[in-house]
Amino acid sequence: MMQPQMKHFLRKFLLFTSPILLLWITEAFILPPNFFTYRLWESLRYSSQIPRVGPFYPNITLDMTEQGDLGHHTANAMDKKVVWKTDEWGFRNDRFIADPDVLIIGDSFVAGTGLSQDQTLTARLTALTGGKLKIYNMAPSSLDDMIYLMKNGIMHKPKLLIFSMVERSVPKPVTGHLSRPFDVNTASYNVKRKLYGLTGFDAFYDRLTRFYDIRWAQARINKQQGSGLISPVDHHMLFLQGKKAVAKADARLKSVTRALISYKQYCDAQKIDFLFLPMPNKETVYYDLVPFPSQPDLLFRLDSALSQQGITTLNLLPLYNNERRKGALLYHPDDSHWNGYATQLVAAEIKNYLDKCRLFVR
Repeated sequence: MMQPQMKHFLRKFLLFTSPILLLWITEAFILPPNFFTYRLWESLRYSSQIPRVGPFYPNITLDMTEQGDLGHHTANAMDKKVVWKTDEWGFRNDRFIADPDVLIIGDSFVAGTGLSQDQTLTARLTALTGGKLKIYNMAPSSLDDMIYLMKNGIMHKPKLLIFSMVERSVPKPVTGHLSRPFDVNTASYNVKRKLYGLTGFDAFYDRLTRFYDIRWAQARINKQQGSGLISPVDHHMLFLQGKKAVAKADARLKSVTRALISYKQYCDAQKIDFLFLPMPNKETVYYDLVPFPSQPDLLFRLDSALSQQGITTLNLLPLYNNERRKGALLYHPDDSHWNGYATQLVAAEIKNYLDKCRLFVR
């Protein structure tokens, strides 16, 4: 028999914890994933280390009015109506493509943070090529992720690999080891593919363990907001790093070159064409608003270093500079990422590259 004191304690404990438990269950079972977030990137991206395939919850179509990562909950925030759709493996595509002609691996720029589905680089390039090429986006991800999917028969090697990264980042050389907890092997592939959209267990478990309701309450109590640096020249333009964006440029140049050499060597061995697509920092494009006395030249130096190694690069900085002179806006003022106008420009540059090199001429 349970002692009266213990019963009394349990009643009080349940009475005290029931509102918390109710909110926890409501968040996981009832509320949409974006209820406590200011953009869909955090809403749909896994926060736990549960084994999964892609970085986002699979088979999701969701829309919301977002604000930028640099200015959310501030007077500089700019509302954007955004739609996200993920495929069965949790990558941001309308559908999974097992045998892509063009595979794009990259970071949040390629994934399309701050962009609606039809504004992403993949969607733009697919539209420009008239749907004649199978173009698939694996972002954010690494070359090791692609190798794993290929080794396990989930994805066939592409004809062209486009690797993209923002200027401030340094990619890791190819290792052949996993960079995140995959949960796929050849034997379980067909079963997983059939059940993934029906169970959604990986995403369900993640939502049970992330406690966004508590984090949201803490953020609002502490009045957390976007920590973008306001330009002293244009008070509407926010930056992520400001003058720190040029720090350790020489070290980054060497590390990036070393990593990309390993990427090119792997692709050559697999008979995959390789194209590097660096994304300029917002500070580099709008250097006069940071302000810098002159435009940072890391991307030009990187272009020269990679050219000496036989690595093809699309340096976007001359294109961006030209568009700026015309008065075009290429980045969201309240966000560190590019806007839909920039993705259209870059997709056109990639299409021109494909036309010139005639990779897909039948």
